[in-house]
Amino acid sequence: MIKKKYISIARCSLQQTISYRLSYLTSIFSQIIYIVFLYYLWQAIFKDRAYIGNYSWEDMKKYIIISYVIGTNFYTEWRIAKKILDGTIAMDLTKPLQFEKVNLSETIGTLVFELIVSLSVSLLIIIILFKITISLSLLGWFLFILSVINALFIKFCIIFIAALTAFWTNSVTGVTWARVAITNLFSGALIPLGMFPDWLQKIASFLPFQGIINTPVQIFLNNVETEEIIKMLIIQIFWGGSLWIIAKGILKVGLKRLTINGG
Repeated sequence: MIKKKYISIARCSLQQTISYRLSYLTSIFSQIIYIVFLYYLWQAIFKDRAYIGNYSWEDMKKYIIISYVIGTNFYTEWRIAKKILDGTIAMDLTKPLQFEKVNLSETIGTLVFELIVSLSVSLLIIIILFKITISLSLLGWFLFILSVINALFIKFCIIFIAALTAFWTNSVTGVTWARVAITNLFSGALIPLGMFPDWLQKIASFLPFQGIINTPVQIFLNNVETEEIIKMLIIQIFWGGSLWIIAKGILKVGLKRLTINGG
């Protein structure tokens, strides 16, 4: 029964996203412009070079597409922070449901719509602009999809943790921008981690962010052996589980200091 309630929450979130689709489509359109910008920027960089690091121009085109799909916007941060700051979190707390799972369900509902649109746009870009070929085996596709699911869960946990800082601050804007900057840098969303200096690659390897973009991309590019892929997936699962536990701990502490006035 409880699981059905979470599914219902995800379904309602999807319906709400569709109702306000113009806002989401506008955001996605701006991302398309950004992709085209990245395409021509990297094309200019690769103009007189066959490889940069371990990446060819063909690899880079695939990298841009996967980064776009996985980098789909989550609006969870602002939504959760608003609930905490205006006190409407009290409504969620009165329900026989776990707050973190409610927000995960809402995010999944929104994500379904965004992924459908993102994948459709990506397919058009691949056909019209990028003209790339995809050569993944059935096993490769399975491992890639699994890594994407893990990546999106890690991303949700990081965003959820950032949003919970609203318990201790009047605005999460600064925290959000800092989270976006750090995540984009150490996940490889801006520049592939393989192009980082060795010392910065080592730092990135000890952080959870690499599991968001770098891991799925490496699997998609066929750059790693199956044994290494399994290792990367285990690391993703480790970080997903760890971040989930940390988020629940922060939520528990935050709720103890929560004061809601009115009535």
